[in-house]
Amino acid sequence: MDTRNPSPPPCTDSACEMSDHIGESTYSKRWLYTLILQVLTAISTTEDAAPAIEDSLESSLEEELCCLWDITSDQSLLPHLREFQLIPVFTECIHRSKCPRLIEISLGILANLSLDDVECSLISEEPGFMTNTLALLASDDTRVLIELFRLLRSVLASRLHRQAWLDSIHFAPEFIDRVNFILCSSTNASLLMSTISAVETILRIDDNMCELWCNDDLLNSLQEAQNQMWWVVFFLTW
Repeated sequence: MDTRNPSPPPCTDSACEMSDHIGESTYSKRWLYTLILQVLTAISTTEDAAPAIEDSLESSLEEELCCLWDITSDQSLLPHLREFQLIPVFTECIHRSKCPRLIEISLGILANLSLDDVECSLISEEPGFMTNTLALLASDDTRVLIELFRLLRSVLASRLHRQAWLDSIHFAPEFIDRVNFILCSSTNASLLMSTISAVETILRIDDNMCELWCNDDLLNSLQEAQNQMWWVVFFLTW
């Protein structure tokens, strides 16, 4: 007589469907795993790609990444995203990609994820990520810079992990130089507001930075940015 264990009950469509959901959302785990594989494949071929290809992002992949960007903006889903290990995927995108759009989206996703303390810890402990991130201040892409400053504000909101970032900023003297350059030269109101907001956040939580940064250079830069934003508002309402 065959004494094997009985087969498990068949998975009903509704049960299988629920097990594939990310948290209580309608988003599919299988879809996200597939997207992660696509991203990893894309960045793995970056070194062999022609410059024109490196700077571009397939429209279908961009659309799906923007969907993930939207998903990560729902803070109730953040604990359910931990199992997908998104942090190393998108820190690697920033490290290896030369595509501004992919870097922008990656920064945006990481900014959202960092609102979860567990994910913020992983971001803050990722080897070399802070250095690579702060180096993006040299970028001339406005949208990359906006998301960079948003990421900084997100990680600095964490009392547990902000000090590591403050230390990195403190030992990057070019940081305030780049900030002053952006405030003095940018004509984009959104970038100016993002920059000012990030500087305000840093100065509010770190007295040492106040002593280093609060001088005529920063004051003149802020005045120039204010004048520029006034002209933008005047132009838009004229």
